[in-house]
Amino acid sequence: MTDLRNAAGPGGVATARAESDNRARNASSCSILPQSGAFPTADDTLPTLDGMTPYGRRVALAYWESGFVAGISAGRQQVEAELVAEWSALRAEVMPRLRAAVPFADLAEMRDQPERADHQRKILAERGVTP
Repeated sequence: MTDLRNAAGPGGVATARAESDNRARNASSCSILPQSGAFPTADDTLPTLDGMTPYGRRVALAYWESGFVAGISAGRQQVEAELVAEWSALRAEVMPRLRAAVPFADLAEMRDQPERADHQRKILAERGVTP
């Protein structure tokens, strides 16, 4: 948003408002904008939904919906990218430790628990973890 005192030149805010009113009057012939030429918004540049024609309201809401959906999609893509990065970092940290670790079945045999070791090997084979 520009500062109207600087953008309007010597006339300041009054000149800028007059130019805005002229733009509003010239644009009021468009079917999207209200026919009165006066915009009841704070900055006198955009119409409100209830000041628009039904067609203009449909167009404005369609643009808003499109932006809303695009924003949700962009947010979702950002979150998914962040999650992929987090999981990649976690895998990079954990997988070398898992590869270097002693298998549970071997630890069970070291503890003199052959039944437990056999059971663990059987479970891993059933689940396709080991051949």
